[in-house]
Amino acid sequence: MNIRMTIGRKLLGMSVLGAILTLAVGVAGYWGMQSISRTTHDMLAQEAQIARHSARLRAHVLGLRRYEKDMFINLADARKVDDYEKKYRGLGENIRGVVKGIVLKAIPAASVVLGS
Repeated sequence: MNIRMTIGRKLLGMSVLGAILTLAVGVAGYWGMQSISRTTHDMLAQEAQIARHSARLRAHVLGLRRYEKDMFINLADARKVDDYEKKYRGLGENIRGVVKGIVLKAIPAASVVLGS
């Protein structure tokens, strides 16, 4: 089978093949970027919540250390020690809530275990 193609047809065929390959690469790149964008958005939404809760936890722990230090400094005054102890216990309850929030965000299955 002897097929004779002119230069014009050869050039046209190669141009069509190049256009098809370029289109395929473009579609694959677009799909990949959409997939990466969706994954990054989902990850950042969860990571931002964990970071926010972690920052609150750090602030609360520093508050606990402050109240503990103030209780130690004011050991001679029972009224001040009781006042700082109430603040200390209240902040401890807040810490439990923050830790629960971190666990729920970090481990979605924990919502079943913790009952939220």
